[in-house]
Order: sequence, then C-alpha cells, then structure tokens
Amino acid sequence: MNYLSVFLQRLPSLLCGVAVYLLISPATQKLFTNNAAMVGFFTNLGLPAPSLTVIVVGIIELTAILAFITGIGGRFMAALIIIEMLVAMTTAGVNANNTVLILSVIGILLLGSGAHSLWEPGEAF
Repeated sequence: MNYLSVFLQRLPSLLCGVAVYLLISPATQKLFTNNAAMVGFFTNLGLPAPSLTVIVVGIIELTAILAFITGIGGRFMAALIIIEMLVAMTTAGVNANNTVLILSVIGILLLGSGAHSLWEPGEAF
C-alpha cells in the first residue's frame, strides 16, 4: 500500500477531525458559555429572531459534531453545515475558519465520514 492510498483512506476521518475542531468552540459559545454575546452578534448581522437563531445554529453545530465523531448521519449534517456556512459567509463575511470548514464538510459530504463510521448506509442497525 503506497502513501497516497493510505492518505486517501484516512482523508474522511481527517476531514471529520478538522470539522469537529472548527465547530466545537462556536457551538459551545452559542449554547453554553457566551450566548448573550452571540445573540448580540446575530442582532448586529440583522438575522431574524437572533435569540432563537443562536440556539438553533448551536444545536445544528453540536449535532454535526456528534455525527462526525460517531459517523452516524455525517453526510446529512455536512449538508446542513454547508448551508449554515454559506449563510455565515454572506452575512458575516468570509474568513479562514469558515473557508476551511466549508471545504472540510464538502469533503465529508462527498466521501462520507471515514473508516471510523459506526454505520454506513445500506447496513441494518
């Protein structure tokens, strides 16, 4: 087995790790540690119902983290995070974190969650 094939085999897991790393801080800020500041930020961006939007986005991000770690529903959650990042990029602007995150979740959407998956489509629970 050559290095390229090993890299390609491990790429989905690497992408999941990058996505989890980039999502963990914003998700915990929205839901647990810095909710008021996030509501203020969403208000300044002009997003509708900022108090509710912060909670919904935080739940989506936390659910995506769990999906990427377990491999259950990773592609579905990647699609939701792509939508979230497109909204974030159009309202708050493009930065390095959301660019790397959207590229990572596009990779997860295309390649799946990797060898660590607990469940693959087509298998029975």
